[in-house]
Amino acid sequence: NATTTYTVTYTTAGCPPVTANAIVTVNPLQPITGTLTACLGLTSQLANVVTPGSWSSSNVGVATISNNGLVSAVSPGTSTITYNAGNGCSTTAQFTVFPKPVLTVTPNNVLCFGGNGSVTLSAAGANAPYTYGGAATQNLSPGSYTYTATSINGCISLPVTITITQPAAALALSSTQVNVLCNGNNTGSVNLTVTGGTAPYTYAWSNNSTLEDPSGLVSGTYTVTVTDASGCTANTTVTITQPAAPLATSFTQVNVGCFGNSTGSINLTVTGGTAPYTYLWNNGQTTEDLNALAPGNFTVTVTDANGCTTTQTVTITQPAAALALTTTQVNVLCFGNSTGSVNLTVSGGTAPYTYLWSNNGTVEDPSGMAAGPYTVTVTDANGCIANSNVTITQPAAGLALSTTQVNVLCSGNNTGS
Repeated sequence: NATTTYTVTYTTAGCPPVTANAIVTVNPLQPITGTLTACLGLTSQLANVVTPGSWSSSNVGVATISNNGLVSAVSPGTSTITYNAGNGCSTTAQFTVFPKPVLTVTPNNVLCFGGNGSVTLSAAGANAPYTYGGAATQNLSPGSYTYTATSINGCISLPVTITITQPAAALALSSTQVNVLCNGNNTGSVNLTVTGGTAPYTYAWSNNSTLEDPSGLVSGTYTVTVTDASGCTANTTVTITQPAAPLATSFTQVNVGCFGNSTGSINLTVTGGTAPYTYLWNNGQTTEDLNALAPGNFTVTVTDANGCTTTQTVTITQPAAALALTTTQVNVLCFGNSTGSVNLTVSGGTAPYTYLWSNNGTVEDPSGMAAGPYTVTVTDANGCIANSNVTITQPAAGLALSTTQVNVLCSGNNTGS
């Protein structure tokens, strides 16, 4: 600053000179000070040491300025700020408006329930490089997170809030199954139910099926891996069971021992399958075991509790022919003798045979028999019996002799008779 006193003398003709003092102070115009940059949308207070005058901006599209030196950043760019001191003096400065970064936040949501998400941050529209502020960007639980970006000029973006989401529920599997009812069949199936995760789902079974609900399954253990649209997986194992052994029958039988009788029987034994069992024979009987059977073929259908069936045929036999007896005999030729005999022939029935004669003989063909009636009872190996009667005859009376004689009357003669 400089202050100078000046004396001014005014002289007119005939008048004494007049003098006056004038003090002139020169205040140098100092540069504009304060913050000469601002981020878009913010204000900056300018200052000057001179008596406040008026302010102006050469580009109001970039910045506007009020009379108190408060600059508003309108648009990125540079404007010349002018301070007019009011006495024809002015000073200028360059005022720069920096753009704010535009922040883009891309959420990487939690794909599998209970996992962690992340965000990807990117900024543009300002002077790089950028720094980012706010929440963490990795290992994020579901929820809301807010972020900002700051340019190298210190301009901060508008805050961006995003929400990390996850499926409403975890991918979960449940199943119901139909087991194989008849051992060795392939009638098993699985009804799989998938909840949670993100549809649609894909299915990979251990038997290479890709269906949700496989059928036509044999007994065994099956594992399925279900993958949802987000790549999340869940596994479950299903065991299809079957009866421990197939339905089977065995039997013992008693054949008809004596031709023409009805003494056959069948003792049926059922194993495997699932009890209880029902029985239907081709003769209409519904019992497990049959009795009082005549010869023939008997077929039974056995059905277990699961509807599995098996059939069994049993043939009841009998001897090819009935037990029968024929005889030939030799009668007593000489009255009173025991020279009779019988030749017995047995047919039919089942050998070997036993014999019991009414005279207690036990041979097939007795001999040394006196005249008289005889009965034989023949029993075969099955206990079948046949009887026959034989009568040994003899002459009506024994051979008898009587004599008369003529003695020799004269010694030495041969006149006897």
